[in-house]
Amino acid sequence: MTILLVDANGRRAAELARLIASAGDHRVYRSAGGAGLADEVLALKPSVVLVDMSLPDRDTLEGLRQVSSRSPCPVVLMTEETADDFVEEAIQAGVCSYHVGGVDPMAIRPILAAAIALFARHQRATKERDASLAQLEERRIIDRAKTLLMRSSRMSEPEAYRWLRSRAMRESRKLADVAADLIAKSGDAP
Repeated sequence: MTILLVDANGRRAAELARLIASAGDHRVYRSAGGAGLADEVLALKPSVVLVDMSLPDRDTLEGLRQVSSRSPCPVVLMTEETADDFVEEAIQAGVCSYHVGGVDPMAIRPILAAAIALFARHQRATKERDASLAQLEERRIIDRAKTLLMRSSRMSEPEAYRWLRSRAMRESRKLADVAADLIAKSGDAP
């Protein structure tokens, strides 16, 4: 497992890196965090980012936001900060596991494993949602094209669908693409 350890405190980071190394077969890379964090994650492609800071600064939170949008990966935050608004801000920045207080060496491995599993689950749910939304959009486009054909060519709904399907098969294209072209050519664009 490759871990990017983010901590501005060099002594604390060295101790945590030693604890992590003793807990299993992990490659630990260190970072001071800040705004350049997203570039470091993009270059390293870690299994997990572990942020250990008593009070994470705004630059590190902004770096986590960029990580979340540019190269998403599991992020664990260990901090002393317990304010509800800070917790919410950290979660919005891409943190998937938030821990308050010191680090128990025995808890490191399960914390990292849980964060990775939660992240993977979230990614799957996001992909499924995006696929469903794309399917709904295609269905909407096909329905608009059918309505257009029904009005302009006085076809029934099944006839309009067969016409679209036949054209898509003849042109070896997706039904939704044929429907979108028909809508665009009619000037009835969304």
